[in-house]
Amino acid sequence: MELKIKETIGGEFAKKGEDISNGDVVKIKDDGRSIEGQYGPQTVFSIETKNGDKIATFNQTSLNAIIAEFGGLTEKWIGKSLTVIAIKQSVGGKFLDVYYFVPEGYEMGERGFVKNEELPTINIDDDDSEKVPDLSRPEAKSSGESKPF
Repeated sequence: MELKIKETIGGEFAKKGEDISNGDVVKIKDDGRSIEGQYGPQTVFSIETKNGDKIATFNQTSLNAIIAEFGGLTEKWIGKSLTVIAIKQSVGGKFLDVYYFVPEGYEMGERGFVKNEELPTINIDDDDSEKVPDLSRPEAKSSGESKPF
């Protein structure tokens, strides 16, 4: 059997509800690292919170949104801002707040966080009735303005 040294990190982990809360904006301070956690590897980053620099674990759902926005090179994430989103979820039979770190403009979708793209707006107040033939008029049907199906 081969044993490996378990990497420890210096610093204090961000406390939910104290250092980070739903809606907070935090800033990434380093390029992160993978450490062995209680349930397997964890990806951790130093973040700037309202109470100073802390360490936070980014779950895979958060990482997917960050990669979609900033790319996969974590060195390029340094200095980027993320919004903290807390969602109550069932974890181990208890409902707990699960914290996500996502770029601005991302919302939870059916398959994780997706960017909330602006949809084109249609102004329903525009009066285009002059451009559309009225098919209820007999002359429109016979004049060739439109053809029946």
